[in-house]
Amino acid sequence: MQAAAPEQPQQEAPPPRTGNAAKPKRRNAQPRAALPDFSGSPQVTKATAVTLAPLQPMRLRVIDAEDTSEPIIGCPMLTRTRLGIPFRGGQRVARCSVGWSIHDEDEVLFCMHTPTAAQCWKEHPEQVEVLAEKLRPIIEAELAAEHGAD
Repeated sequence: MQAAAPEQPQQEAPPPRTGNAAKPKRRNAQPRAALPDFSGSPQVTKATAVTLAPLQPMRLRVIDAEDTSEPIIGCPMLTRTRLGIPFRGGQRVARCSVGWSIHDEDEVLFCMHTPTAAQCWKEHPEQVEVLAEKLRPIIEAELAAEHGAD
C-alpha cells in the first residue's frame, strides 16, 4: 500500500494590488532616498551664492507734474523682477520678456523710450544712436544732479 501524502494547508491568495502597488516593480531600480527634513527653515536659498553690489543703483525717473506732453509708455516687454536678486544687491532687476539681456539702468532708459517691441533697439542697432542723441540731455541732467548732491 502506498502511504498517503501529507496534505499541505491551502494558502489564501493575497488580495489584488491597487494604486502604485499594482504597477510592476522595476528589476534594477535603485531605492529612493528619504527626503530631507524641511521643517527647520522656511527660506530656501543657496548658501554659496555670491553677494555683489549692483552695477548701478535702480534709479527712479523723475516725473514732472507740469509736463503736458505725450506720456512715454516704453516697450511693453520691459518688466522688473518682483523679488530682490541677491547677487545684484537685493535690487529689483529689469528684464526683457523677449529675452534680450539688460545690463544697467541706462539700457532700461533706452527700453523706456522705445515705443513698441517691433522697434527694439537691441534688435535694430541703428536705433541706439538716435536714442542716445534723444536721451543725452536727460542723462546729463541726471549726472549733474548726482554730482551736485555729492
